[in-house]
Amino acid sequence: MKKELKTNSLGFTLIEMMVSVSLFSVVMLVSVGSLLSLIDASKRAQGIQSVMNNLNVALDGMVRALRMGQGYTVANGGHELSFTPFGKDPNDASQRWVYTFVEDNSDPLEARGRLYKRYKPDGLSSVVNVPLTASEVDIDFVQFYKTADIPGDLRQPRVVAIVRGKGGFAKIKNTTRFDIQASATQRLLDL
Repeated sequence: MKKELKTNSLGFTLIEMMVSVSLFSVVMLVSVGSLLSLIDASKRAQGIQSVMNNLNVALDGMVRALRMGQGYTVANGGHELSFTPFGKDPNDASQRWVYTFVEDNSDPLEARGRLYKRYKPDGLSSVVNVPLTASEVDIDFVQFYKTADIPGDLRQPRVVAIVRGKGGFAKIKNTTRFDIQASATQRLLDL
């Protein structure tokens, strides 16, 4: 008489356990890799958005001041724009604001590729040079243009600024290039 082997199917074999653990490990490895990639991409996007927001705020403040100002003068090959801000004496040259682009690093106190605002604050006897853009914004080109600067010509003076460059943090491998044109028309009537 033959003996029949009874197989008890209440558990898993060692091979079944190894296969299921291996499959689970592969799926988790792919999932964690994808999650880490998404987190890295999100950090990059937030960093670039922060840099672009800084640039937009700087240019918006500059345009707002230009609209309220008067007596626009473009100098230094179009890299420098000066004007008398609202509420200041247009006949006093020390009260003028100057927006300038530092293209080279000849001055150790000024970083290359940044926009600066040079002015004399109330209560101080000296002129200060304040950077408008963050160090993460690397500006390659700035050009200021002015139009209709003849008093009484029935056209309001206007300033156009063209700014080109790139932005991003040192930790971020990718940077974003930008080309921005901003314009301001003098609000004070030029009749």
